[in-house]
Amino acid sequence: MKKKLTGFFADFHIKLLCFLFALGTVFLISYGVQSKRVITLPLEVVLPTGYKAVSYIPDRADVIVQGTEDRIYMVNAEKFSVKADFTAVNKTGVSAVPVIISYDGSADSLNFSEITVYSTPSTVKVYFETL
Repeated sequence: MKKKLTGFFADFHIKLLCFLFALGTVFLISYGVQSKRVITLPLEVVLPTGYKAVSYIPDRADVIVQGTEDRIYMVNAEKFSVKADFTAVNKTGVSAVPVIISYDGSADSLNFSEITVYSTPSTVKVYFETL
């Protein structure tokens, strides 16, 4: 038994280095071939009642679809919509809300676990004053 353990730990630093190199190669191949697709969409902004927006409100947002090239082009760009909902605003000042991404397409032919979807900007900040 002792002979087996000493055989396993012999040149352990070289074995560990080779393992880390192999692991790095797998991650590089898996995640290094990912592409990005940028879809620019009109941003639907829902304003609160009783308040007016004083600052700039963006009218567009970019939806970024990241994954392998064969997967990101299976996504139908016309099925995406982006929205910023400020209806919960109840005071004067700067309010920030996240950009909500919706996909109205059939998810049967598309596996969202194989792609990443996010927006730029991810949040919208607007200064509101009472009417």
